[in-house]
Amino acid sequence: MKYILTILSIIAAVSIATLVVVWPEKGPDDNDVVMTVNNHKFTSTMFTQSQRDRSSHHEDVDDFLDSVAFERVLIQEAQRLKIDKEPAFRDAIKNYYEQSLVKILLERKSLEIDDTVTDSEIESFLNCFGKQYTFKLALGNGPFLPAKLDWDSSSAQSERFGDLSSSLQPVMATMSVGQIKQVFDTGNDWFAIAVMEITEEKTDAPPPLPRDIVRNTIAAHKHGQELNKWINSLIDNANISISSNNLKE
Repeated sequence: MKYILTILSIIAAVSIATLVVVWPEKGPDDNDVVMTVNNHKFTSTMFTQSQRDRSSHHEDVDDFLDSVAFERVLIQEAQRLKIDKEPAFRDAIKNYYEQSLVKILLERKSLEIDDTVTDSEIESFLNCFGKQYTFKLALGNGPFLPAKLDWDSSSAQSERFGDLSSSLQPVMATMSVGQIKQVFDTGNDWFAIAVMEITEEKTDAPPPLPRDIVRNTIAAHKHGQELNKWINSLIDNANISISSNNLKE
């Protein structure tokens, strides 16, 4: 998920200034005009859209109008200086356009993913506490081919289920001895887990986690894996070539 979170963090904030720049300049109906700044008219529809798209909202309408007027004055001054004709500005618009495409694409794909968690999955997860897992990890590259994974460079490690990371627990909870599973770390990186041994300690201790937390943990894992798996498939099917000699330091 690190790769996806990096993308989303870049495009999370949308300022009023960016929205105002792309608003159409056609003359609106005077009956719908809320504010005019140097002959630039703002309608109630434009303000409603701006408030809906902002990451935070002004509690006071007057403060919101002041902020829009302030940014419009700055935009008009920048246009007077022809900054909007400079290559740097066009590059910024291009970057915003491309990042917005990625944001919408990821949002739509996320809505398609089924991350439903059943009661039996929660029970299986909770029943793993008290068990000791011995396993190996192998870094992957390209299509998932268990026979070609390099297990020799990985040493076996043993951990109790409760000490495993929250990213490994949902995986281990579904595995048995001798099983190998592919786990997507990011959209273009993955690793494989091979379970070698599972031992169980007798304990009468109550489940260490509430069921709702377990449900959320499993759901987040399912969602992240499906999203990263989809991105990985796009990368695998893409024609990508890199000319290392042309890279400039």
